[in-house]
Amino acid sequence: MGCPKYGLNINPSKTQILMNKHVTRSDITILNTRIDSSQKVKYLGRTFADDGSLTEEVARKIRAGWTAFNTIRRELLQSPQKIRIRLLTTTVIPAMTYGCETWTSKVSDTKRLQRAVSNMFEIAGCNPPDMEKQVLRRKLKWAGHVSRMKYDRWAKIVSEWHPRGSAGPRGRPP
Repeated sequence: MGCPKYGLNINPSKTQILMNKHVTRSDITILNTRIDSSQKVKYLGRTFADDGSLTEEVARKIRAGWTAFNTIRRELLQSPQKIRIRLLTTTVIPAMTYGCETWTSKVSDTKRLQRAVSNMFEIAGCNPPDMEKQVLRRKLKWAGHVSRMKYDRWAKIVSEWHPRGSAGPRGRPP
């Protein structure tokens, strides 16, 4: 099933459809096989929701942060403060911010991340970093990478894509 001419094959048992709120839900059938529609899809380690919320994704990242924290907890509590800060910023923060470059997070999501980080750093006896700045720094770093990419790269094409028939930017044309 699929389009073998282009090397695309679809496995109906693994395929799911995620529709956003702007689309009316309907059954989709490909070659007499009904494809299931779902409200949440996990793909490449990330959870996508039909409403675009990051609630479940942020909860997963907080759990990953606590897992990383508990892995180093014994060493953490026996180390000097400078080492504790280094351990936390090199293990816990990356576990919690991995993939955040693509997030469109709300204030409530950032506050939940900040609360979890603050709790971990408090247990370690250190001052926590500002998670909003951490996420923004990673987004800007990724944007810099994309801006320097060649135009044949997928990330560059997707970032600069404009749908056909859409209005251009406001203001005087260039």
